[in-house]
Amino acid sequence: MAIVVCTAFALSALLPGPASVSRSSRIRSPAVMIGTSASEETANVPAKSFAFTGDVSSMYEQIFEVHRHKDGPWALMVDRARAALPSGSGRFLDLATGPGEPSKMLAEAFPRATIYASDVSEDMLDKARWRMQGLSNVEYGIVDMQDMSQFPDASFDVVTACYGFMFPENRQKAVSEAFRVLRPGGTLIATYWREVAMLRMANHIMEVVSGKPGTKTASVLVFAEPGSFDALLSNAGFMSIENTVQEYPFELSGDADFQFAASTLLVKEDIVELGAQAEARAAFDAFLAECTTLAPAVDKVAWGPNRFVAAVAQKF
Repeated sequence: MAIVVCTAFALSALLPGPASVSRSSRIRSPAVMIGTSASEETANVPAKSFAFTGDVSSMYEQIFEVHRHKDGPWALMVDRARAALPSGSGRFLDLATGPGEPSKMLAEAFPRATIYASDVSEDMLDKARWRMQGLSNVEYGIVDMQDMSQFPDASFDVVTACYGFMFPENRQKAVSEAFRVLRPGGTLIATYWREVAMLRMANHIMEVVSGKPGTKTASVLVFAEPGSFDALLSNAGFMSIENTVQEYPFELSGDADFQFAASTLLVKEDIVELGAQAEARAAFDAFLAECTTLAPAVDKVAWGPNRFVAAVAQKF
């Protein structure tokens, strides 16, 4: 059997990720920069994009790591994959892997399986290779989740998509492609957002400074309406759909400047264009207690609630 994993990881979960871009594109968005050095990436992004982001690389690394939480998506995907592939042997296709999660966790959990880690960005695949050096059961390749024509029908056994299906321009095509490359009896395991505290903050700030919510936040919660993702699954041919709702905190630095930068990643360019940095910061300070609590770790705060859905669907 074989498995497909798709993740627009970390704040890739919050930002438009590599899965939405044609395979010929080079990705330079904040979504795919998580885990990379600020000096490497900021050279290719307009200066205004980082007008008040603070320590960019540290921010992205922290946001990336929050999904490793025991109640987060990566652990849940591995658990569901074990149920879908009890033999422990097969092939996994990991779409939009970014710098290599949950590919790495899957490769470690399934040493007798082969994980095909893919992304539309060669830069991200290079980072994934670095993270997973020493793991002999991982392959790498450029893949656009809307066009997986390099794979024959019925090539894999389980598709696992972590916060990935929100971002393709043609979401139905992406889900249908996942169905096509699954073998009969295969399983799709996909996660998507219902609620994200940082998006709540970003939308609040934009309401204050512009009178309307941020335009770049809507795609992240495109499946928040119950049944919306199930409809794509059913249209593609999936059956026996089971949904589990789960939540986990984003435990991040307690530094207020860091929190402001992290929570405005999706709307920072709009704020800069409006010249509303000071007004945005005041709105952030006034609303912070609505989105955070003190975390168990010293000098950290926990953003929440962050609710996601894990959908498990079968191809018969």
